[in-house]
Amino acid sequence: MKPNQFSTKIINSALVGLSVSAIAAIAPAVRAVEFPDGTVAFDRPPEFVEVDVNHNCVSMPADYFFTLQVPENGGEPVQRLTISQEEGLEEIDFNVEVTAACESERKGEPIAIADVTRDPNGRNVSIAFERPIQPGETAIVRLHTNRNPQTDGIYLFGVTAFPEGDRVRGQFLGFKRLQLTAD
Repeated sequence: MKPNQFSTKIINSALVGLSVSAIAAIAPAVRAVEFPDGTVAFDRPPEFVEVDVNHNCVSMPADYFFTLQVPENGGEPVQRLTISQEEGLEEIDFNVEVTAACESERKGEPIAIADVTRDPNGRNVSIAFERPIQPGETAIVRLHTNRNPQTDGIYLFGVTAFPEGDRVRGQFLGFKRLQLTAD
């Protein structure tokens, strides 16, 4: 290869690389995956960061806090969550009428809730937000119980998030656990 050809190849490669970078920089944010039937799913799912409780003693009133983080490059906002109690010797009786949500911190800006439902078996609570949780935002959902279970032990929770839209596929985000104690 002649020196001029080599230089031309390097320059062309650099220009192609810069062109791709420029297009990526001005391209819109990554959107959700859309299936042929129109169903929407997350391309980059949110993260179920933690579950926490303000009183981890049995038989006490308590607030349970579920933290969800939507990645900056998530592309698709979260419209709805389902929180499921997967394990624990007793069902936690959440009072869904006082469910609340806020941004970033427990005392952050409130997030309006459109609807909260509890399934007949009592282990699943679904929360729909009036305004979807946008990419780059963190949301904390508070579920209240008038009395923690009487039995101590490990209580396991799973969270499923649903993107905005009419035809959506939920994404299971994982499990987190809490230890309730008799002390």
